[in-house]
Amino acid sequence: MNYWYFRVDHPFPAGSEKMDGFDHSLELIQRRRFAGGKGDQAVILTSLDKLSFVAIGVVNNVEEGKLDEMGYRSIKVSMRLQWNHNELNLLDDFAYSLTRVRDFNRPERSFTRIYGRLEGVEVKAIKSGEIFIRRTVFGHLVNALHIDHRQSFIEWFISNNYKAAYVKPDIVEASEALIRYVEYAILEPNRILKRSYDYLKDIVPDEADNIGFSDSPEGVVDLIASHYTISNDSQDRDLTKVMKSVEYLNSLSVDYDIQHEFGKLFLGRQLPILL
Repeated sequence: MNYWYFRVDHPFPAGSEKMDGFDHSLELIQRRRFAGGKGDQAVILTSLDKLSFVAIGVVNNVEEGKLDEMGYRSIKVSMRLQWNHNELNLLDDFAYSLTRVRDFNRPERSFTRIYGRLEGVEVKAIKSGEIFIRRTVFGHLVNALHIDHRQSFIEWFISNNYKAAYVKPDIVEASEALIRYVEYAILEPNRILKRSYDYLKDIVPDEADNIGFSDSPEGVVDLIASHYTISNDSQDRDLTKVMKSVEYLNSLSVDYDIQHEFGKLFLGRQLPILL
């Protein structure tokens, strides 16, 4: 059995969203033969406000025409579909759960063709509204970090666990490493900076905002207070917001069989870090 996505840019029949099922056909014009056939599973991707997996179904017939003088043939793929009413159905929702996606901020770049292959667990997940929780949480958190921190994390992870970071990437070990990195490289330094600034405010309240360091010939002072403000603003912007998304993702009920299949599918694949 094969698994496919088909991109459809025209509307389905009026009222079809209320039907138990409806028939739809898609014409392909291409030189090569279509590798699919009756019984293959399919998901339909179309643009509402954003690209969404709006329907799921089964291929029930494939008709191939003869080659024309230019070497192209018309292929009619007929499907029996049902509307997808799952809460999670945006392509963006599945950015970290689909192996073909490389640009996690713009996953549509991986779905420009009218059709393409998917993995069985990917179609199963779309049908059930399930995403790969661990990889999605990791991706949201690591890519919310400043680019300097992303690069530092990779270097630190490779130096501590070269195999899990580079040779055979492991999302479980990477997730645990990321939590440790955020704690020691971001959160703890922020706490130390806050305690230092608060201490200065206690002992020299009138001068605390004017204390800093300078090693420039021009005598420009690098104020501790400005670092405290920037650090807090940066942490709020880069971490606090995304942590709400992480909390939401972690609160979702999961199908452990699908999560296990996802784990096997992505084991050894490149970690989802944008650089």
